[in-house]
Amino acid sequence: ETYRDTMLKKESKDIVAILRGQEKKETNLPYTLARCKELYQHEPHMKSWLGHKGSVYCVKWSPTGEKLASGSIDKTVRVYNVDGTTLHKIHTAATPTCVQLTAHNNSVDMLCWDPTQPACLATASSDRTVRMWDLRDNQLTCCVTTVGENINIAWSPNGRNIAVGTRSDVLTMIDTRKMKTMKIKQWSGEVNEFQWEPSSNYLFATTGTGKLEILNNQLEHKASIQAHSSNVYCIDFDKNSEHFVVGSADALVSLWSVPELACVRTFGALEKPVRTVSFSNDATMIAAASEESVIYIVHKDSGEELIKLQAPAPVNAVAWHPKEHLLAYVGDDQAMDRGLANRENDGAVWIVKPNTTGEPPVTTQLPPVPQGGGYPMKPVHQHNQNAYGTHMGGYHGGGVPPRPPRYAGTEQTRYAPY
Repeated sequence: ETYRDTMLKKESKDIVAILRGQEKKETNLPYTLARCKELYQHEPHMKSWLGHKGSVYCVKWSPTGEKLASGSIDKTVRVYNVDGTTLHKIHTAATPTCVQLTAHNNSVDMLCWDPTQPACLATASSDRTVRMWDLRDNQLTCCVTTVGENINIAWSPNGRNIAVGTRSDVLTMIDTRKMKTMKIKQWSGEVNEFQWEPSSNYLFATTGTGKLEILNNQLEHKASIQAHSSNVYCIDFDKNSEHFVVGSADALVSLWSVPELACVRTFGALEKPVRTVSFSNDATMIAAASEESVIYIVHKDSGEELIKLQAPAPVNAVAWHPKEHLLAYVGDDQAMDRGLANRENDGAVWIVKPNTTGEPPVTTQLPPVPQGGGYPMKPVHQHNQNAYGTHMGGYHGGGVPPRPPRYAGTEQTRYAPY
């Protein structure tokens, strides 16, 4: 009790009581460390599904795992229909049937699925709208206008509320039963990614102070946790309601107990600020990516690194399949990273599948990096500018410049090279 009392405000004792009392969800039995090592003892299969015409910002599996949605700077959402044949033959199957959703007028920065209706999708865009889609007939069902350029969104597990965050640090709560804004809150500092805890009572928001701020569904502040010494950018809860994981600018990933709201351990495999984190379906493994073009997969209980995946470009988001050990990830425009011009359909969604048989891995081949040349600098996305930001022009020799995560701090640039 002493440690928790020093970390949390007095109001958080009620939160701890609720989290301790919630029913655990049934999940697949977790893999042991030895079994996890077997999954990645051979080089995995890596398949890319092309389609977007620029950098891809977000990717999420539907609750059933039958669909995979991605959002891009090209103003579109692509939804892949992943049937059983495609799912289990990722390394050989062609790109699955894909639907393109095109109602947004600016970049699609984040999306989320309705946990209670697997065919319902919500997308957040810099065009100051949140749009709801019914994927049974691929129709737009609702559009909610917000007060700013949206960069984060999260749907509560009970399906009743959607939280939206803007580039100017404004939080909006949408009532999905009425499809209307029920609360708006201007945050005093930088608010980054947020996620609902499994009971749907509280929203955990990462911030520029290194704290996790805990809010209720009326956006009333309930508690604070000093999670890291510097900015925290991303968060993910496991599927059995026992842990959540946080990524920070200090290059650490921290694992937290949900019932105790206490840090269990940290993982230090990364060397730069952490952009994205995700739990595997059985809550055994954690995938994390930083400003490097790599993805680390670590064993949750031991902290041991299982594999380091080399990505073709800086990674923006990772997402585990809800039922299988398949990892989807998306990142920057690969054509830009290779100094290539006018390449269509270059924004890819990548799927990583463990190679348990030891057969030669199947990997999509991309054009080689040009020798002796440079790379165009990334567009700088300033706050209160359009989705494409201000292009810096010129070249930066020697490689792709790193860029900070997609946080919403009012004094920070978005995707600016060092």
